[in-house]
Amino acid sequence: MSKGTFVIFAHKDLEIVTKLRRDLDFRGVPTESAEDVVRPGADFGVAIQGAIRKARVVLVVLSRFSAERSWVTTEISLAISEQMSSTGKAVIPVIIEPEAELPFFIKHLQYVDLSTSDKYQRGLSHLVDAVTTARDAVERPEKMGTARVDLLLAEREALELQRAAQINLRLERAVLLTSTLVGFLGVLASLFGGLVTAGVLKKFMWVNASAIFGFLAGMLTVMTGILVYILLKKKRTQEIFKRTGR
Repeated sequence: MSKGTFVIFAHKDLEIVTKLRRDLDFRGVPTESAEDVVRPGADFGVAIQGAIRKARVVLVVLSRFSAERSWVTTEISLAISEQMSSTGKAVIPVIIEPEAELPFFIKHLQYVDLSTSDKYQRGLSHLVDAVTTARDAVERPEKMGTARVDLLLAEREALELQRAAQINLRLERAVLLTSTLVGFLGVLASLFGGLVTAGVLKKFMWVNASAIFGFLAGMLTVMTGILVYILLKKKRTQEIFKRTGR
């Protein structure tokens, strides 16, 4: 990864951005923009994507004009995507107008405010410090390895939670189906027993009430066992949530 700094901005902000880039360069922070990386005849999108991918720092200059340019939003999305997949890349929003708003997908990032003349110098100092720190950061292999291990552990825990949720869903469906079946069989057994007792079904007089109640008791026992199993599974899932801090 290059230690360079790439600037994303709307063309209508060229005058302000040119001043900003000149001030950064004077303070030892050289920058690049689309005008520097796109050669005549080159594919604009491919060139920009390559520049953002290679840069250690990406400055996102925001104004009322940048919000109206879809390609600016596309470049910002690409920068965020590269930041999520690349260790050490920094994306820094820079507000140059009071009316500027941060796009929703970078609202979580701390921005530098250069929107007014009285904020410019102080904000510029903060920006230089931030870019310098990010640009000169050294990636340590052991930290990268630890990050990968943490990511794998998080993915495994997520899979465990997903499996537990799927099992609970299946069990709940099974309980609902079994409850419906038991209720239906109970109604049939009660109706059958009533008809036998009333003498309507004389050839089934050998069937007694204790057999019917025994059948229902067995079904209720099965249902109780399933419910206890579900409660234990839910308790285990809750323990996993507590352990993972989710």
